Amino acid sequence: MQCEMCGSEKAELYKTKVEGVVLNLCKDCSSFGEVVAPVSKNEAKAKRAEKPAAEELEPEKEVIYLIDSDYASKIRSARERKGLKQEELAKRLALKESLLHSFESGRHEPSISIAKKLESFLGISLVRQEEVEIKQGKKQGQREELTLGDVIKVRKK
Repeated sequence: MQCEMCGSEKAELYKTKVEGVVLNLCKDCSSFGEVVAPVSKNEAKAKRAEKPAAEELEPEKEVIYLIDSDYASKIRSARERKGLKQEELAKRLALKESLLHSFESGRHEPSISIAKKLESFLGISLVRQEEVEIKQGKKQGQREELTLGDVIKVRKK
C-alpha cells in the first residue's frame, strides 16, 4: 500500500485528517495530522481496483506545428519572385537582416511565429500541423499517480 503524501510503500497506513482532508498516510506522515483510524487491507485493495491500469488508458492526441525541412529555399525563392532584397524584406517584417540571411542559408530554423509572418507576406507554406499520440503508460520505476510528496517539500523540524 502506498502513502498518499510521500509515496512510500508501507504495509501499514492510517486514515489521517490533514487540514480537513482524510488521507491514507504512513506512520511518519501521519504526524502531520490527526489519525482517525488504521486502513484495512481490504479497503486499500478496493481503492487500487478502482484505478485503470496503465495499459487501459487511451493515448491522447496532440497537435504540433513543424517547419518544413526545405524552408530556406522556399523563403529565398519567394523573396526573389517578389523582387525584394533581404534588407527590404527584413524591414517590412521587422526582422534583422542577419536573421533573415541565416534563415535563407539554412543555418537557423525560424520560430513558428516568424514562419507564419513569412508565410502570410510571401504567400508560401512553411508550417504544417501534425497530430501525434502521447502514450500515458508509466515508465519503469515511475508511480502511477502523483502524491502530495511529489508536489510539495516537507520541512523536517
